[in-house]
Amino acid sequence: MNPLQTKPIPKDKVVDVRQVEVEKKQQLVGRILPKKGHTIWEVNLLEHTIEPAEFEEVEAASFVKEKPKGLGIVGYKDGRKKLVLDGLAPIKRKLIKKKDCIYMSKLNRKSVLKQLEKMGIIKIKKS
Repeated sequence: MNPLQTKPIPKDKVVDVRQVEVEKKQQLVGRILPKKGHTIWEVNLLEHTIEPAEFEEVEAASFVKEKPKGLGIVGYKDGRKKLVLDGLAPIKRKLIKKKDCIYMSKLNRKSVLKQLEKMGIIKIKKS
């Protein structure tokens, strides 16, 4: 047999042993902007629980000129007065997303249950 020729290897004896490195990166899935007074609720579909969502604070760059922080009262010509909170830093928060959970902005738990029933995720029996 010629040394340059090799015997074909059967496919059942071939095993791929390479370890592939998976690149993990964060992607923006969506944005939830709750209405005033609403809470972001976390609905766990496996454990069947409804709880307020957890957040982490995020440092955000501000390109606005810094103003002195404090209270102020603005007086109008017609005698009305308005209290102004001057230059308070905006709160930047990031939702901690968990597996098998959906998130919704609602006023209370009862509203969350109504929305889940409309979506067909749960069925509420009235007795």
